[in-house]
Amino acid sequence: MGAGSLFYVPSSGQRYTTTATKPVFVYGLGVDWRLPPHIGLRFQYRDNVFHSPYLATEVSSTSALTHTAEPMIGVYFRL
Repeated sequence: MGAGSLFYVPSSGQRYTTTATKPVFVYGLGVDWRLPPHIGLRFQYRDNVFHSPYLATEVSSTSALTHTAEPMIGVYFRL
C-alpha cells in the first residue's frame, strides 16, 4: 500500500489541452510459487485508485473516481 502522483501529459500539437498531476493510492499483493529448486512463478495484482484528470480546457471532465487493475504473471530464476 502506498501513495504517489500520476502525471498526465497530452501529446504535443493537441489544441485546448493541458497537463495535470493527480494523487494516487496504490495497493497490491503477490504470491511466489516455487517449482523445481531454482525456478518459480510470480502471481501479482496491483491497483491504482485516483480521480480522473481535467485535460481539456474547452470541455469539462467528470473527475470521477476510477481505478486501473494490473494482474501480472511472471517466471523467475533464483541462483
